[in-house]
Parts: sequence; structure tokens; C-alpha cells
Amino acid sequence: MSEIKPKTELEFTDELSFRLEERFKDVKDQLNQCVATDTRFSVLNLELERIKEQVDYMQDERKRILSSGITKYVYEYGSREDVLQAFKYTDFSEHYLPEHLFALKTKWILEKENTPSKKIKMLNILLQVYEEYTSASENWNV
Repeated sequence: MSEIKPKTELEFTDELSFRLEERFKDVKDQLNQCVATDTRFSVLNLELERIKEQVDYMQDERKRILSSGITKYVYEYGSREDVLQAFKYTDFSEHYLPEHLFALKTKWILEKENTPSKKIKMLNILLQVYEEYTSASENWNV
């Protein structure tokens, strides 16, 4: 059985941008079929503005991803791969320690709407990766 390779952050961003642009075209077509006095006119105009802002944001994200030069993958939140990647690509300093990322990830996990057993599993994964990272940080290219 072959393993499905996750999408890169760039592929995911491009896919979202494409969907937004398609939605923009659909709303624009609906708007072109309306007259200015139609009640949908102002709602469609607002929707176009909102979609445009989202497209602009996704284009900025694409530029950020390309300029970083780092290939990140989009894994399920809280999975081992997700946590490993977070520790691997975070620039720690004397002001931002691995403990800060650990605490932030812990908070996110606890705030997510998952079952308690799923939260416990995610927290266990986080703890394992954190312990690996702190005990062998020289092997992580820190």
C-alpha cells in the first residue's frame, strides 16, 4: 500500500487561491446580471470585496512561502508530522524558547474542539516530540 504524500504549503495555498478566484468569477457574473436597484446588488458587491481581500491575502502568503525557501507540508493538526515540522522550522532564540512553542501548541490543542481522548493523544505526541527535541537538539540542526 502506497502512502499518500501530503500537499506542500505552497500547493495548498495555490489550490485555495484557485478556488477563491473561481468564486470571484461566479459572484462577478451574478453581479453583472443584477441592476443597481436589485437588493442583491449591494450584498454581491460586499461579497466581491471580501473575496478580493482573501485573494490578496493568499497571494501575500504565496510570496511569503516562496521567499522563505522552506518546503513545509500540510499535515493534520496535532499529528506527529505536524509537531515535528513545527519544531524543525521554528527559529528559537533566547527570547523564544522551545518551551514557548510547547506551551503554545498545548494551548491550541486544549482549545480545539476534539474529544478528550483525541486531545490526550495529541498532547502525548507533542510531549514525545518535545522531549526528543530537547534531548537531542543538536541532531535537529538547531
